[in-house]
Amino acid sequence: MESKRRNMFQKNKTQENGNMSSCLALQHNLRVTKDGEYIMRMRHRILSIYCSQMHTSNPKEFITLHAGEAENYAEIYDKRVTDPGTCPHGGERNEYCHCEKNMNRDVGFTGFSKIRINITSLIVDTKDFTFSKQVRGSRVPYGEAGDCYSKDNCPQGKNESDRQMRRTLWNVRPKTWTYVGHPSTIIGVLTLGLIPDQCRWACRTDVSMALKLSHERE
Repeated sequence: MESKRRNMFQKNKTQENGNMSSCLALQHNLRVTKDGEYIMRMRHRILSIYCSQMHTSNPKEFITLHAGEAENYAEIYDKRVTDPGTCPHGGERNEYCHCEKNMNRDVGFTGFSKIRINITSLIVDTKDFTFSKQVRGSRVPYGEAGDCYSKDNCPQGKNESDRQMRRTLWNVRPKTWTYVGHPSTIIGVLTLGLIPDQCRWACRTDVSMALKLSHERE
C-alpha cells in the first residue's frame, strides 16, 4: 500500500513537472531546488531537460548527451605535415607521420556530457563548458573542428555529436555547419541520431552561424 501511494505521488509529481517549460518555472512554482533531469513541456512536446544551479536565482537548462564525452567531442588537431602539399597515409590519421607540432593556440580536444540550450530560441551555447572534460590543449567549443594539417584535401580535425541523440529527441537543424578556408570539407549525416563530421577549417572555426536544435523530425 505504501509503495502504491509512493508511486502515485511520483506520477503526480512528474505530471506537474511536465506542465513546466523552464527550470526557473519549476523552481518558482514547485519549489524545486535540486539539480537534475526533469520532464518539461516545450513547444507541445514532453522532453527531458537537465536543470543546473537550481539553488540560485538563475537556473540553466542543459541537454544530457547519453553517450558521454567519449562520443561527444570537438577537436582542433595538433599536428601538421612537414610537406604541406601531401596527404600521407591516404588521409588516415597516423601518429607516426612526418609531422611537426601545430603551435596554433586554438588546438585542443574537449569532450562534452551535457550542452546548454536556450529554451526560447533552441540555440546551443557552444562555449558553455560546465559539463565538459578537457583532454588536451585549449577548450574547443561544441560542434567545432579544424586543423592546419595539410594544404591537400586531407581533413584531420574532428567533431562528433551524440550518436545516441535520438534518445534525447533532439536533432541538429539542417545547414548548421559551414566551410571556412580552403580546402574545406564536412563529411557527415546531419540527421536524428547520427551526427558525425570531420572538418578542415584552416586553423580556425566559424562562429557566425548558431548551432540550433530542433525536436521536430525534419
